Amino acid sequence: MGRRVVAVLIGCAAVVTACSSPAGTRDDGRTASAAAAPSTEPYVVLTGPQSGWAVVPSGAAWVLLSTDDGFRHVQNATPPGVPTDGGLVVAEGGNVLAVVVGPVERLVRSPLLTRAGTGPWAPGQLPGRVVDSSTAVALRPTGTSVLTTDHGGMLLTSTDAGWRSLVDVPALPGGSGLTLDGVTWAGDALGWVTGHRATGGAVAFQTGDAGRTWTAVPTTGASAVAALAPCGRASTWSLPELDSSGRLEVLRTTDAGGTWAAGDPLPASSGRPVVGCSGAEIWATGGSGTRARIYASSDAGATWAARGPVPAGLTALTPTGPADGYAAGTGRSPTLWRVTGSGRTFTPIALPRWLATVGAATGED
Repeated sequence: MGRRVVAVLIGCAAVVTACSSPAGTRDDGRTASAAAAPSTEPYVVLTGPQSGWAVVPSGAAWVLLSTDDGFRHVQNATPPGVPTDGGLVVAEGGNVLAVVVGPVERLVRSPLLTRAGTGPWAPGQLPGRVVDSSTAVALRPTGTSVLTTDHGGMLLTSTDAGWRSLVDVPALPGGSGLTLDGVTWAGDALGWVTGHRATGGAVAFQTGDAGRTWTAVPTTGASAVAALAPCGRASTWSLPELDSSGRLEVLRTTDAGGTWAAGDPLPASSGRPVVGCSGAEIWATGGSGTRARIYASSDAGATWAARGPVPAGLTALTPTGPADGYAAGTGRSPTLWRVTGSGRTFTPIALPRWLATVGAATGED
């Protein structure tokens, strides 16, 4: 398939019918209702403090970089033979890497490529288009789960016989008006789907029986308009929610979703907030204009402490521990930072010169 000639508009992700502003700014006086980061903005997926992947732009294409030394050195890990102008959705688990390609031009179904370790890519294809979200793909022991755009969001799971639907928006209790953009699994049985809506209501749903039945996660008020994919392990999880005023707060559970408690809300953001977590450590943006700050929590969002200002173009925060981590952003180079002091200091990471041209060869026949 030939490459498209119209460049991706980097850093202007679709939110309902408009573009969201960068963290800390608002150009239309309204709160963006979609909190999930799109797959057409830079982000980082880590497997350890020094190892993982970054999705970054190269021209009109999107490139997957791998590292095992904290991005001091990177390799091009982009699956060959597919056009990547539509973005890359990446998930990792159990030494398996899954990459779903956002469709462009005549590509109406999203390619799926998986590999174990450093082995060869195994090609596949979804029956539809992947949702434009960096959390639209998740791995669990029994296979890959993907959100497609059908019916406002349909959750599919891979089986030996092909793809099988687990749930879609019309089948969710109270799901009317919702758009799904995130899927997360704690194992084969326990999992969540999250999304956004124009008006307040349920924005997160949980299953404890591998997707056969779903219940709404209780919101802290009637004005919840979006939820981010939860973060955690075993029975302890954190679920960020955004209300219609732009305030972000985190729901916490220590009993696998049986009960939830809400933490302190952050100052209202203008546009989409940026959130990242590692265990009980959560970083998030809050406030607007010159008051926009990085906030850090070491108790899963129960309480927060203000750190440094929000760097221009910030699109992703990825903590690796109590104080350190990584960040990604749009704009001029760099698109990656090394973060210290829980968000006080952002140090640019120099990326190789070949990154600027490698996208030209991505997806060509």
